[in-house]
Amino acid sequence: MDILQREQVLKRPTRPVEIQPEKTISELLGDMALTGFQGRKLGEAADVWTAMLKKREIVIWLGLAGAMVPAGMRELITYLVRRRMVDVLVTTGATLYHDAYETIGGKHF
Repeated sequence: MDILQREQVLKRPTRPVEIQPEKTISELLGDMALTGFQGRKLGEAADVWTAMLKKREIVIWLGLAGAMVPAGMRELITYLVRRRMVDVLVTTGATLYHDAYETIGGKHF
């Protein structure tokens, strides 16, 4: 982390996430942007993606690494592509194999 990044991170103290049953996913992600570690990164990513979705002239790329289909993310990936929330999907051959395997009825455990 360079000095500029460190200064930006140090401008905001972390805040605990308040748990409320009626909180939306968007609100939860916004709260997580004020936490630390991966919670903060997830919240920041949601902010960037939201800004991207509001632009007209933009191409959104989604890069997948790892076993996302066996981890249960197959329907989520499909949802994002079908609703034009992702324009380009870049993945590994293994991901394609996992998807084809589930297509013919295979299960991952």
